[in-house]
Amino acid sequence: MNKIITSVDILKQVSEPVTPEEAPKIIEALENQLSKCDNGIGLGAIQLGIPKRVFVIKKAGRNGTTFDHFINPTFVDSSGEFIFLGEGCLSFPGLYLNTRRFHHYTIERDVLDGKTFRRETDYFYYPETSDERISRDEAIGSIAVQHEMDHMVGKILPEYGLKNESFIRDNPKVGRNDPCPCGAMKDGKPVKYKKCCGKA
Repeated sequence: MNKIITSVDILKQVSEPVTPEEAPKIIEALENQLSKCDNGIGLGAIQLGIPKRVFVIKKAGRNGTTFDHFINPTFVDSSGEFIFLGEGCLSFPGLYLNTRRFHHYTIERDVLDGKTFRRETDYFYYPETSDERISRDEAIGSIAVQHEMDHMVGKILPEYGLKNESFIRDNPKVGRNDPCPCGAMKDGKPVKYKKCCGKA
């Protein structure tokens, strides 16, 4: 059984193109492992010790969890660089770093078509303003794709994070509308973080 790799020496390997014959078995292993990770969105083959250019992104839908497959992906173009706050990685549990990512980018990837590949082009973006309407899965997924693309060229999160802007979280990040961790109650209901300790 494959387990998520934490060895820096393995993770820094540059992945090789995957063949149509190899891809299905690797994708199955990736889906099986990622399905066990509640806090994981993406997983690359190198994170299972397999230096091949393939990764999967988990998506939650009305009909359950699905996976998007990225086989031999390459960047076509990108624009709108920004700082994404608190990016994590399943290979470095508990470590969160601020990273430079792109709002807009296009990639090409292979798609299994029977026993061969066909090439496909996809566009991804992360909202530039809070007014843009996009699902959380799409937004975070666009960051996860960039993260996994890094893994394929041997770039790991500790190297990619902005200098002097790293931090370790003992507990999951608290959202503004989540119940306040201090346990405050009002009228028998939990007080939202933004109206309690989050005011500061």
